[in-house]
Amino acid sequence: MSSSKRPKRSPPRAIQPPAVAQQPPAADSAFGQRAAPPGSSPPAVRTARPPQRRKKKKRRPMPSGQQLSRSERQRRKVRKSRQRQLTRRLAFLVMTFGAAFLAMTVFFRVDKLNVNGTEHYTADEITATLGVEKGDNLFSFRLSALENKIMKEYPYLSRVEIVRDLPDALTVNAVDAVPVAAVDAAGGGCFLIDANGKLLEQVSASPPGIASVTGVQIPASEPGQSLAKSTDKHVKMLLAVTKAIDKVGMAKGVDFINVSATYDVRFSYEKRLDVRLGEATKLDDKLRMFQRIVEDELSPTDTQIIYLSDPTTAYCPPTTPDQIEQSALPLDDIIPIGEDSLPTQDSH
Repeated sequence: MSSSKRPKRSPPRAIQPPAVAQQPPAADSAFGQRAAPPGSSPPAVRTARPPQRRKKKKRRPMPSGQQLSRSERQRRKVRKSRQRQLTRRLAFLVMTFGAAFLAMTVFFRVDKLNVNGTEHYTADEITATLGVEKGDNLFSFRLSALENKIMKEYPYLSRVEIVRDLPDALTVNAVDAVPVAAVDAAGGGCFLIDANGKLLEQVSASPPGIASVTGVQIPASEPGQSLAKSTDKHVKMLLAVTKAIDKVGMAKGVDFINVSATYDVRFSYEKRLDVRLGEATKLDDKLRMFQRIVEDELSPTDTQIIYLSDPTTAYCPPTTPDQIEQSALPLDDIIPIGEDSLPTQDSH
């Protein structure tokens, strides 16, 4: 048997592992770090946390069967609004009453009484009637009640004004009435009246500078009463004339007023002018015309009759002082005023 030679085997070659392509370094990650080299453990990856949102309180669902309709929700909303308004009003009232209570009890106490007297009444007399003392609260009395009290007590006053001068003073301003005429009284003598018909005082005769009145006679009365509400036609004419004369500021020069005849109202001025107004109508216009005539057309020595039945024209013939005195005599019978037509003092 022949031996065969076996071919020699070449030693095995070492197998080289495939070459791994070298990768370039990774770009920066989102967090500014570079990727780890090959073979190292990868770094922990940071993930951006989303912004947290506030959890909304979930409304508690109402059980089925109790769901409110739209109209019911609207009614509840209106009811709550009214309750809030009522609460605010009650709070305002409580604060108001609290402030008023403090003002009545703690603050605004009278420390000064400023009372201005008049020619007929002194400041002490008015203060005594006032009844207000130092230490009284300024808001513990009504000013109108005090004014009426003084006017009733002192009939010669035409008006009284009382003022609170905060924080601690009370001021009283009193003004005397101005008599413009003397009206005969049924019991004798006469009453002095102001332009509005208030009875100021009773005197035995008409004093100088006060016009006497023909055509009106009043019953026994008390000072403080007024002729303003009388229904007598002669009284109404008298007050219409006195108001018109006082309005033009010529009351001091009037000597007499004759209202005995409704169709022929007369008065004398400065004992030299006999003014005849006709009926007691348009007296303001007639008196303005008379004032213009006296100031612009007559001299201080003229003695004349001035016919002013028409306020747009005037007729001025001459006359004498004796004829002017005759003009003061009654033209009709004088009818005394009924006692029922004269208001009482309390009605003033």
